[in-house]
Amino acid sequence: MGYYGLREWLDVKNKEYQELIYSRKKTDPLDEFIAVIDKKDLNKFIDSAGVTKKKIDGERLSKLSKPMYRKYAEETTDVIQLVSVFLISYNNQILTLSRTNALPEKRLRNTISVSLGGHISYEEAHDIFNQFDINDSNSLISRELREEISITKNHIIEPVGYIYDNTTNIGIQHLGLLHLVKLYHNEFSISEKRFFINPAFKNTTEIRDNNDIDFWSASLLDYFDNNL
Repeated sequence: MGYYGLREWLDVKNKEYQELIYSRKKTDPLDEFIAVIDKKDLNKFIDSAGVTKKKIDGERLSKLSKPMYRKYAEETTDVIQLVSVFLISYNNQILTLSRTNALPEKRLRNTISVSLGGHISYEEAHDIFNQFDINDSNSLISRELREEISITKNHIIEPVGYIYDNTTNIGIQHLGLLHLVKLYHNEFSISEKRFFINPAFKNTTEIRDNNDIDFWSASLLDYFDNNL
């Protein structure tokens, strides 16, 4: 039978009691249950490939989504994985990041990204609260943003709609729930420093000159240029 107490109570000198420290279990992201929708339901949310500007229908997404291990979802095109997508802007420029070799998604390693975000878990998609209320600090979207970036000062989150790419193998598997995040300062910290390096704000012309940008970047840059 084990005993519990404060660390200060330990008799370090006589070693009468020993503290048992458990190592934190690391979960492989590919073993997570994520939210997916059937491919046949995709047209209920988007009109065409690229950026679709419309209200994100959280209620319908929750109703139509189902759970699937991410590693299985990555192997099929019969379902569409739901992911959060945040386009971060400051002073009419976009935050760019370099993906590292530590990224779980091998197909995106060593590419340049103009967005942050991640897979939405099935549990999150069926939260009892309003998942997409940008004014609720406990909503899914607010939590997703905090998981990706720490913003210490004022900023605005603007819902945009959806983003979908039908030109690449990875693009056809994901539906992005797109939000524009406007910063009023250049103070932030990337949360997943193992996965993203070299954060920098750049103008769209400079970004387009890079051949390593990922599959969503062209659509995101077009949206940004057309909505300044």
